[in-house]
Amino acid sequence: MTARDLIVRADQLRQEQGLSQAEWSRRAGLDEVGMAVSRTYSKGNCKLTTIIRLLKALGYSLTITRLEDMP
Repeated sequence: MTARDLIVRADQLRQEQGLSQAEWSRRAGLDEVGMAVSRTYSKGNCKLTTIIRLLKALGYSLTITRLEDMP
């Protein structure tokens, strides 16, 4: 999984929950209008702390899995 794949998946989760980018960003404590989410999505890259905060705001967490243990 690339950084872009992770961001795209997180955005899919956001959409499934019916949240706007602005609301998602607010819940993550990043900004009020969703610019952090928009920039992250357009760049396809972000700080690890940013994606962790965004995932937490959706009720998810980031985990590390050994490649040989993946299906």
